[in-house]
Amino acid sequence: MKTTKIIFPMTLLCFMAISALTAQDCTKYFPFEKGAALEYTSYDDKGKVQSSMSQKVVIIDDNAQEGLTAQIDSKIMDKKGEEAMSNTYHVTCKNDTLYLDMTAQMPQLTEAFSTMEVKITGDELLLPSKLSVGQMLPDASMQIQAGTGGMNLMKMTVDVTERKVEARETVVTEAGTYDCYKISHVTNTKMLIGKSFKTITWYAEKVGMVKTETYDKKGKLESSMQLTKFSKE
Repeated sequence: MKTTKIIFPMTLLCFMAISALTAQDCTKYFPFEKGAALEYTSYDDKGKVQSSMSQKVVIIDDNAQEGLTAQIDSKIMDKKGEEAMSNTYHVTCKNDTLYLDMTAQMPQLTEAFSTMEVKITGDELLLPSKLSVGQMLPDASMQIQAGTGGMNLMKMTVDVTERKVEARETVVTEAGTYDCYKISHVTNTKMLIGKSFKTITWYAEKVGMVKTETYDKKGKLESSMQLTKFSKE
């Protein structure tokens, strides 16, 4: 009887620990904590500040069917520190996978439409909880319609392809030092004419995106963005 009493609590504790880890597995690459705040600074190809973006987790909703969802309020400020645009987006953790809003990962694509009425449809970027060097990730696409007064003036299609986990690297920014997975992808945009560029993004556990760099088709750096502030309440 004594042996049974000892084994049962230990087994129960191990089961609870494994269950907790499994439940939280897909929250690896985003801070699922209410009040978590991130600030990013964008630079041009010469390292000059172009804009900044702040994000704050305002609501955490745990739904058994839809998964764990974080609502984020986001603001983009121009290089003068004036608000250029604001929006709300969601990050969802479900089935060991993060579902990321594409516009939040590529704010430079929507910043150009900040003075217009914008409608965005399409896929989310999927980020599995288990990453390994050489791993290929799912493609995604979205459509951006922009106009004014209810009239559509332009339409952009964005396709993200060739997503690959390139390496595991240490990244140092003003916000701190992070152990990251380096993920590359190719973005093809089509409006009146098409454009293709390569993006490399670094993700850290419990933080998410730490740094991103964009290159033209010749491999020249066009712009970059870094996490410059990170805090939790």
